[in-house]
Amino acid sequence: HKDACAAAAAAKAAQKDGGIAQSLKQQVNLERTAFLAGLRSMYWLNTREIPHTTNYKSLLDMMVGLGLSYLTHLNKSANCNYTSEGIMREMVLVLSDGPRHEV
Repeated sequence: HKDACAAAAAAKAAQKDGGIAQSLKQQVNLERTAFLAGLRSMYWLNTREIPHTTNYKSLLDMMVGLGLSYLTHLNKSANCNYTSEGIMREMVLVLSDGPRHEV
């Protein structure tokens, strides 16, 4: 009976705050927001002709220091981060390719 009551209480709490699905949705939104901010930062560096390979990471670090803590979601793990030279090359390629849309 205690297990059934605990399961019912957990289900009720999940309905109230969204449970795992809501947490996952918030995480995805933070990662998307962080990626778009990183892309905007790369765009800013490129439009001002500031060398991105040496300034992108330090620009993001400064932004985190100013309180944009969601940018920490750009570093997912040691082998997956959105501040590597490879992703910088891809961002520059995407930003220089095709029509200009607001980023």
